[in-house]
Amino acid sequence: MSKCLYIFLVLFIAPALSADTLDTGSANTEILIAAPSLSHLIEKDGSGVYQKLFRRAIQKTPYTAKETFYPFKRALLEFEHNKVDCTYSYTEVLEELLGKKAIITSYPLGAFIFHAFTRKNAPAIDNLSQLYNLTIGGINGQEQYYQSILSPELKYDLKLINTDKQGIEMLKLKRLDVFLAALPDVNPFLHELSYNKDLVLYKSLDRITCHNTPKNQTFLKALSTQLQTMKEQGEYKAIAGDLYIDF
Repeated sequence: MSKCLYIFLVLFIAPALSADTLDTGSANTEILIAAPSLSHLIEKDGSGVYQKLFRRAIQKTPYTAKETFYPFKRALLEFEHNKVDCTYSYTEVLEELLGKKAIITSYPLGAFIFHAFTRKNAPAIDNLSQLYNLTIGGINGQEQYYQSILSPELKYDLKLINTDKQGIEMLKLKRLDVFLAALPDVNPFLHELSYNKDLVLYKSLDRITCHNTPKNQTFLKALSTQLQTMKEQGEYKAIAGDLYIDF
């Protein structure tokens, strides 16, 4: 090979190799998100409170998100099977399933509190012993939050359903005696329900929950910075309105 040809090949090929290396090593900034159905918080049309908060925050980061809406239980399975990078909510459930080291989370999107709801003007449930031999409804997938505190000795019949609206309709039709659901999800329906505020079945925070990878670590750091700023500046309360629960 002539000296001139060798120099030409080095000058032509080396930049191409360098460009390929940089491209391969650059971070993929698209995040795949599973969006589980949560009344008024995560909706199929993207109008949920958490979705609005998330969109506003991610716009101020270098990342983009591809969000897919699923029934609550299905979104959990999509995450478990590693088909998405992240999901809304599920933090404690996924830590138990996959181990705490496998899961990382964002700054909270909001708080949630599970209660036992009965029909309007029906007696409220004041203690768990009153659930004895009753027909209880709960959202499919959410039972993992509270089922551990329901003793089998109560001999209750738990029916898993898909939406809060369906559960409340079943209460009104007396197909359920009690509906176990969360605030703020059912806040708009409270005028149709009775419950004891002091009987808390489970209380926690909703976050963006991700697989523990370097990409997701960097993403959550950027996202959390924006979410915290939004919370401190009052944007959470402004967006959530009557669905806002402080934390």
